[in-house]
Amino acid sequence: MFPGSTRRLSSLAGLLALAGRSSGIGMDRACDLARDLLAFPPGQEEWTGGRSALNADGSPLQLSLSTTDAGQRWHLVADPAFFLAEPADRLATAREAAVRLFACGGAGELTELCRRSISYGPLWLAAGLDGAAKAVYVFAQPAPGEDTWDRVRAWLADVLPDPGPAYATVEALRGHARLAFVCLEGTDRSDARAKLYWRLTAPRSLAAMGVDLLRHPSFTSFLAACLEDKAIGLEGLVLSAGFRVATGEPCDAKVDVCGHCLDLPVGGWIDLIAGCARAFGLRPVPAADLLGAAPGPGAGVAALGLGLDSQGRHRLNLYLSSAGTA
Repeated sequence: MFPGSTRRLSSLAGLLALAGRSSGIGMDRACDLARDLLAFPPGQEEWTGGRSALNADGSPLQLSLSTTDAGQRWHLVADPAFFLAEPADRLATAREAAVRLFACGGAGELTELCRRSISYGPLWLAAGLDGAAKAVYVFAQPAPGEDTWDRVRAWLADVLPDPGPAYATVEALRGHARLAFVCLEGTDRSDARAKLYWRLTAPRSLAAMGVDLLRHPSFTSFLAACLEDKAIGLEGLVLSAGFRVATGEPCDAKVDVCGHCLDLPVGGWIDLIAGCARAFGLRPVPAADLLGAAPGPGAGVAALGLGLDSQGRHRLNLYLSSAGTA
């Protein structure tokens, strides 16, 4: 039985059944990975408290699908040790889980960079259901009297051989954006990325972000398709820029739209996701199966994002939480 309380067990089990079925690894392996990411002690089968900031309802797990023109990859995203009441215990346990995650499998050479990154604040974890890619998302908390963006510059200097291009992005964002978190992700040093995620503090065009890739017209088209005539708050958009860990060069940008903020019906999500996949030449997404319009366990959309790398390749990222909890 997957660990959880009576209230949470069914929702987590449903999401993990969907993860196992969609990725082809089976529910047992999906549950094992989730247990590792959530940092549940061996033998523990339920929790009595704790609320995660990962999803709007406090649940601690997401299933994500990244689709490109070449294929699709599945990941779990988790809030480790969310069930622990004491912040210090929660942080220490989460950091241990992060090091274990990077030390095993193909991301071992990133373990030292993971250790450096997790010293900057609380974190979330993610891992590919194929066992390859790993990611740690860190909420880089400044020390008393320290500016958040200065804290980010210190992290960039810690993980990049040439932080100059990333510094330029930080200075372009300083004053009109608020850091959401930073991220280290990859399978090894050759493909690893250091990423900045932020929210705007005032309306601003994508062209004025100081990130060349965000100027691409695909992002404007994506936002137009998502929003149509809707107006959502600035909290509903998360933007990101990535840099190659091997060189420090810019390599990636992404825009994520909050699913809770869009609040579309299932049919609306299916149409939007299918339309985006067609518009950007990507593999079709089995949205009807994933969202419960077909038989089997469904899920709710936590976020939908469009990414673009420095080679001009698009990807659509769909983040799912337990149905009705996005």
